[in-house]
Amino acid sequence: MLQLIAIVALALAAPATLLAQTSPIFRWAGDAEGGAPYVEADPADPSRVVGFDVDVAEFLAAYRGTAVALAGEAKRSLYDVDLVGPVAIVVGSEGAGLSAAVRERATMLARIPMPGRAESLNAAVAGSLALFEAVRQRKPA
Repeated sequence: MLQLIAIVALALAAPATLLAQTSPIFRWAGDAEGGAPYVEADPADPSRVVGFDVDVAEFLAAYRGTAVALAGEAKRSLYDVDLVGPVAIVVGSEGAGLSAAVRERATMLARIPMPGRAESLNAAVAGSLALFEAVRQRKPA
């Protein structure tokens, strides 16, 4: 899953991707002011940031942008969330979902609208859809 999310983030030019064993985080826009003490620059491309074994709850506690955690039971649709400014999109693990600490530290929970019969999406698919929504919202008018 982590590799697929990293490929999608790269394809969509996300300026930073943190891949934790529990939850991937995508930081977008304003990252210099976003406060991310837990990551290292990718030596192959210093403009990109990739971190492993990140404590997601700690990262969110320090992050100064909006933290959107994806959760199927959330009341707010991802399509109604402003993903244009500094934002971290958090995807839970497939088995356990989001931890209580991550839920508490996220600015908001958002769901991906699914009018069909499926109850949930694979974490890589959910993260990819959220990244594409951020790109859609950021495209010039």
